[in-house]
Amino acid sequence: MIKHESQDPDDLPPDVKKLAAEATRAVATLLDDYGNIHVQARENVDIDIAGSLRDAERRFNAKHPALQRVDELLGPESSLPSADQDKLKRYLADQLRSAHTKYAERVETSALDQQFHKRFLPPMKAESTQIGGHVTNRESLIRDLIRANPGVALADIHSHPDVIRLLGDGIPMLAQEGVDTVYLEDDHDDFQYWHDQSTDQLRQHIEEIGAGTAPVTPHRREIATFWLAARENDIRVVNIDKPGPARLYERVFTNQRVATTNFQWTDQIIKDREIREGKYIVFAGIEHFRVNHRLQTNGLVDDALGIPTLAFRPLQSGLEFKQGDHALAPDFWIAAESPDYPDYSTAQFGGRSSVNDATPPEGAPATPQFRKMRPLQSGK
Repeated sequence: MIKHESQDPDDLPPDVKKLAAEATRAVATLLDDYGNIHVQARENVDIDIAGSLRDAERRFNAKHPALQRVDELLGPESSLPSADQDKLKRYLADQLRSAHTKYAERVETSALDQQFHKRFLPPMKAESTQIGGHVTNRESLIRDLIRANPGVALADIHSHPDVIRLLGDGIPMLAQEGVDTVYLEDDHDDFQYWHDQSTDQLRQHIEEIGAGTAPVTPHRREIATFWLAARENDIRVVNIDKPGPARLYERVFTNQRVATTNFQWTDQIIKDREIREGKYIVFAGIEHFRVNHRLQTNGLVDDALGIPTLAFRPLQSGLEFKQGDHALAPDFWIAAESPDYPDYSTAQFGGRSSVNDATPPEGAPATPQFRKMRPLQSGK
């Protein structure tokens, strides 16, 4: 039982400080493990990089109870006095600043990219982007690309439902064309929730959404519809993302997310396809595909798998899709339906600087952002 009375205004309650120390040690250990992997990649040490990354994240996730308890102490329902919450935030920042500095001195994502290139590139077979004259809409475009390739990558922006809606509508066609798996970046909370829901539960929830009695979260109807369509058509939905809180802490405290994630995703998908004969879809954020060459990284999932990439952007009225129009574009653009969908112009691609480097954000980690952590989900 944690006691919240503090006799010394300059100190945290001892039990709170002990808990915070355990949580910061977990984060520091994760950063140290990541740093070691970067050093070994730079020194060309023969290691299983994907396996080492998974081991580091498993060790970190095992410390989840302490991390979650600290998260609760900083939450809106915390019984910890606000003055002690401020002390706790300062303590966490002080403890993690040193660990982050040591990590930043060792990290070099270009070394991971070089290892990625040695292991996965070039692919056994390059993607085919040839389409027939009968292709007049996005459904026939995807059908042609699926027939000509082992899979297709769909790049999304997590705050927009366009790809989720496309998949929900297109699952029956994909199943007919031999797709047996959707590899999913499990970004949305609802994606994690639906892993454990039965077909009947999904149908009921869609009815509740229509009746206005279900909880309101972003894109809930589209996500539930996608899951139901996949279940009804015997298509597996496989979470390729990193499990547990390690995923979030990597994003909060490091700049290596693209390099490490792409390594693990590619490794997992290639191994899974060795025992399966069907076609597949990779559905993930736009930063993980060729569309994001602005990150100056060789480690891109679609290149390694030898599959074409489709991404969304606003197109002129009446146009459902168009071929990529410059070297930094995906293979095809699909017309976005969301009115506020970003327009990825050539200038935007060429004008953005790389974020895939070892330089931490200015002042990081001044605020540890423990409050962004999600709890572990079952069935992962």
